Amino acid sequence: MKISKLDQHCGNCSLIEYCGDPFYYCLCKDSRFEDMDEEEYKELAEKVDWSDFVPHEPCKGCGKDCDECEEQYESNDARVRYVANKVAEMVKGGNGDG
Repeated sequence: MKISKLDQHCGNCSLIEYCGDPFYYCLCKDSRFEDMDEEEYKELAEKVDWSDFVPHEPCKGCGKDCDECEEQYESNDARVRYVANKVAEMVKGGNGDG
């Protein structure tokens, strides 16, 4: 199925591990991939080189004791955006290394 046709049916697709929280990064709403099939994205995402990935800086304000801390979502968002950017580079003809 085309990624754009997934239309935020979160968890009901094969790309959930490459998607962020619905209030952060949604792969199916990224126009770079609207005409790409789920399987094609998965194949490219599995080839991503993680050598230059910089993890999300952990929250230092509340030490994760705060009810409003969204560290988990922000950390996942950084990871899935990194993959999306690398896949976009591969689609444009790059190798996904930077």
